[in-house]
Amino acid sequence: LEKVGDLRYATRRLCVEDLPLQLKLLTRGPFGIAGDRILVTYRMHASNATKSALHFDNGTQLLREIVQSGGFEPVSQRDRQAIGECIAFFGRGGVVRLLLAGLRLHSLRSYGREFPHQLRAKRFKFLLGFPLLALMPQFMLQRRWSSDVDL
Repeated sequence: LEKVGDLRYATRRLCVEDLPLQLKLLTRGPFGIAGDRILVTYRMHASNATKSALHFDNGTQLLREIVQSGGFEPVSQRDRQAIGECIAFFGRGGVVRLLLAGLRLHSLRSYGREFPHQLRAKRFKFLLGFPLLALMPQFMLQRRWSSDVDL
């Protein structure tokens, strides 16, 4: 609880709200979660926001804004790089989830936004492979991959 201090969930609508809190908590150093009080309860259900492609993509954009404003500082260069790689992971997932959800144009815009970040993270397979995936007809995407795909 001492490490959490002033941290709160993000409050932006249509956005994954727990990732900023979790990353900020990790920047505060080692912490333990053993205790006699329940601090967080995660409920998994069919309409979870993290299954929503738009929530996922908006969450990635929020994380990038937090980085730009220095919201994770002060951190070491190593931690800064790890945060960038973590956000890049969610960025790739968001782009693909949008495509699988049938939001092709939104997915392509997100890919364009993600391009420099993925290039910096050296995710060349994604950068080269996604345009080919985006050319596939929607019925093939839906048949090949379900919306529950683990990205």
